[in-house]
Parts: sequence; structure tokens; C-alpha cells
Amino acid sequence: MPEILKISDLVEDLAAPRWVDYPEIPGFRLHLRLPDIPEAARIMSLAIKAGLQGPQAVPAASLQPESDSEEDERQAALRVMAVADMVEHQLQEKRFCVAGWEGLKVEHLARLLPRQKVQVEGAAPERELTFCPENLEFLVRHSPDFSNWLGKYLRQWKKEFEAQEEKDNENLPPAPDISPTPSA
Repeated sequence: MPEILKISDLVEDLAAPRWVDYPEIPGFRLHLRLPDIPEAARIMSLAIKAGLQGPQAVPAASLQPESDSEEDERQAALRVMAVADMVEHQLQEKRFCVAGWEGLKVEHLARLLPRQKVQVEGAAPERELTFCPENLEFLVRHSPDFSNWLGKYLRQWKKEFEAQEEKDNENLPPAPDISPTPSA
């Protein structure tokens, strides 16, 4: 029986997980991945659900304006909800995209968390910090440099991926017109 030739063996996966060095901290590497379409939809639904259930949620009754000032308050409440949803979406996306790390040590926390007082007494500075969702979320929430770098890197990677997809799609034959024809 002939060997089966699989398309997946012939196509380079530009979104395949990769190890990326974090700038400014030698030896600190992150294992990153991009979400596929179903995962991106799941992340969005988690963010919306968390936004609706979170402390920033606004009761539906308060969204019905009775006067101009109440309309302004309603609009402000909706903006707060939208921002909260966006922040939650970014957190959920980063949770998915960072599959792991290595080389992050206690001594690096001062650089990553410059606005925090890091207590290193009792912890060896060269001790490696284990990757876990809680550690990742803490860095994303409290280290603007880390969070901004991660978001920028992921956006750039996604942009490159989409540009390559677009370039690949240029070589495809045009799709047939399947729109219904008007009846006479």
C-alpha cells in the first residue's frame, strides 16, 4: 500500500509554538503560541463572560436612561464595561499564548516589577520561578514592560502570519460566483 501524503506535512505552520527570548533578561525565554480561530472565539467568550460577571458589571436597569444626565451616566458605564472587556480579553489571550517559560529567576523580579517592593529574603536570588497561570497573570497585570512587550510581540507575529496567509491566497484561483440568480 502506498504511503499517504498528508497536506499538513507539506505546509509550514507559521503559527506553530516557538521559544522567544525576552529582551533585557538573558536566559529568560517564553514558549509562545498563537490561537487558532476556535481558540480565539473561546478567548473572546471567556472575556465577555468575565466582564459581565465581574465587579464592574452594571445592572441592566441602570442602562435605561430617563434624562440626559442619566444618558451620560449610561454611556460612561458602557465605556467602563467595554474597557473591562478589552482588558479581560487581553489577559485571556496572553494566558493562552504563553504556554510556558524557562530561566525566570527571583533576581529578575526587580527588573520586571520596578514599581513593586520585591521581598527576596528567604528566596535564593538564582532560584527559578516556575511557570504557572498565577505567575503569568501576576506579571501581565503588574509588569507594564512585560505585558506591553508580550502584546507587541504577539501582534507582530499575528500580522506576519496574516500577511503570509494573504500572500498564499493570492495564488489561489478565484472562487466561483455562487450567488443566487434572480428569477424572471
